[in-house]
Amino acid sequence: MDRGFFAFLESARRTIPPGTRGVAVYLEPPTKPALYLASYVLAPTPVVLAPRQVPPRWLAAVYGGTPPPADWRVLARLPGGALLDPP
Repeated sequence: MDRGFFAFLESARRTIPPGTRGVAVYLEPPTKPALYLASYVLAPTPVVLAPRQVPPRWLAAVYGGTPPPADWRVLARLPGGALLDPP
């Protein structure tokens, strides 16, 4: 893990709106240590790593060079990525 990913997660934690059901985290490459860190930092909000489809009423946090899908609304730009609302 790099420090940039931790800073990204901390920014996401402070930006996530109340009542968010969960966060789908996208980064390359997806790893178990990344999932563990994201789960710890974003707790008690549930986290999944790179799902094929984001569950309803969840947000997506995209880190690194992974471009977000064009039809997803950007809620906030974060250090190294963005917090998104999938359709």
